[in-house]
Amino acid sequence: MSELLECKRCDLRFEASKVANGKCPHCRRLLNYVNSTGTESHFLSSRAVETEPQKEASFEDVVLAQNRTTHAIRSLAVFFFTTLCTSLIGYALLAASASAALTCSYGSECSADEFLILAWIVIIAGFIFGLVTGVRELNKSRL
Repeated sequence: MSELLECKRCDLRFEASKVANGKCPHCRRLLNYVNSTGTESHFLSSRAVETEPQKEASFEDVVLAQNRTTHAIRSLAVFFFTTLCTSLIGYALLAASASAALTCSYGSECSADEFLILAWIVIIAGFIFGLVTGVRELNKSRL
C-alpha cells in the first residue's frame, strides 16, 4: 500500500506516487515536503490515511454504467427534440393566426382566435409531453 498524502490547501487525498514535480495533482501548488524525515510543509500533510481497497470494474459494471449514461443523454435529447418539434408546429399555427387576423376586415367574422388557441395548446402539450417522456427515459438510467 502506497503512502497517501493530504493537501492542506485543497483538502484532497492522493497517493504519494502521483505527486509530479512536487505539485499537488489537484490545485497544482508547489509542495515543499520531505517524505523521508516526515517533515510537513505548509501545503502538505504527510500522515498516512486509511483507504478502502478499490474493486476492479467488471465488464458488467462498465456496461451498466454505459447504459445509465446513454439513458440520461437520451432523456435530454428526447425532451429537446420533442419540445423543438412541437414549438415549431405551434409557432407555425401562431403565424397562421396572425396572417388570418391581418386579412380580416372590420366587422366581419374572423377565424384567427381558433388558430391562436390551437397554437398554444400544441406548444403547451408538446412541452408537457417532452417533459414526461424525458423523465421516463431518465428513470431508465437508474436501472
